[in-house]
Amino acid sequence: MKRVALGTALAMLLSFVPALFVGSAQAVVGSSTVHVINGQPGPAGGAIDVYFSGIKLVEDLGLGQGVDVTVPADTPLVTACSANSTSVDGAGVCHPTALENPLNPALNVGPGNSPITIGDEGNYTLVITGVAAPLNFTNDLGQTGLNEARFTFHNASLALAFDVCINGVKVVTALAPGLTATVSITAVQGATYAVFPAAAGCATPQGNVNFVAGTNFVQTVVIASNPFCTTGCVQVLFVGEGTVPNNPSTVTFCNTVLSLAGIGGELKALVGEVDPTSHATILATQPSIEDMSTFVNNTQVILNAGDASVPPEIADAWEHATAGLRALLQTFRLAGFQLSNLPQEAVQEIVEGANGFVIPGVPIDDDVLGATTAITAFFISVCNTSPPAPPAPGPQPQPAVQVVTVQPRFTG
Repeated sequence: MKRVALGTALAMLLSFVPALFVGSAQAVVGSSTVHVINGQPGPAGGAIDVYFSGIKLVEDLGLGQGVDVTVPADTPLVTACSANSTSVDGAGVCHPTALENPLNPALNVGPGNSPITIGDEGNYTLVITGVAAPLNFTNDLGQTGLNEARFTFHNASLALAFDVCINGVKVVTALAPGLTATVSITAVQGATYAVFPAAAGCATPQGNVNFVAGTNFVQTVVIASNPFCTTGCVQVLFVGEGTVPNNPSTVTFCNTVLSLAGIGGELKALVGEVDPTSHATILATQPSIEDMSTFVNNTQVILNAGDASVPPEIADAWEHATAGLRALLQTFRLAGFQLSNLPQEAVQEIVEGANGFVIPGVPIDDDVLGATTAITAFFISVCNTSPPAPPAPGPQPQPAVQVVTVQPRFTG
């Protein structure tokens, strides 16, 4: 029963990660994730289809919108067409053409057959400019430092240099068109944020952003005179965060595993009664910001204790088993500790995960199963074993040694 309870508690940790508005950091082996943005100039631009080496991967993408697609690692030829296209030919011409269908022509949006380079298991931002070849930017998936976030800025405006200020500090200065700037910043909630054509000082903040440790916040600017691109030009990638220094301690780690086993019950108590039917019902039933932040902070303390004490032989399993819980905490921080700031579908998955429901379409992760099995076996064989009495130094009578067996307590 103890084995089942512990294994269930650990296995639940990766079932809470929803399909959010955030971009996926990595694609499957042999491919990469490409975030395609319809960045045509001016409001006259319409919806587009995008082909990669003749294969339509993006369909009916509206002006200023963005979408993630999986693209095989290669050097594909990119062609963008107006929506409702049927194909592209070997010369990169969109069909039908105006001659083929004068009432609804699928004309080219910018030059056809533009080559780009896609590596393996990377992440890219591809901007369809409509007046030039698509711009393909690479996003850094490297782990951030402890308590650090990454900020990436792509200038796809074609015309102007830009500055960026975060909390009144200029972190990007006069970035020229077609270039990228990447900086590390201390994680912070609700930082003031301003993007503006290069100028002295910092412009009036345009909003607030939660820069969360272990994430890469990617902002792309398209046409300065037409700031229509909002959420389509923003990605938040989970890239992982450095951990506290490790000083292995079996006793501390065993106690941490016991504490972790109760997280499932605490999460259920926190969000299990939220009604994810609509934005209004989420707003009415979500926990308070204080309760959400307390859960996040307390859980982070447990994870830090585990990171600091995990023995090397179980370190990889610990990393895999807790990855989903770390992503959940990042999600709560990104949302400003308010579920109502997340898409309704994401909240529904979080609530179902907290209540132990099986989420349709989410396969069992073999790495997670292996990790939970390894940690369960470690706990049973190491943590739940009474220490032996020390041997007597000689024939002299020795005082009795009191051996205390610590039994784990499970609350979830």
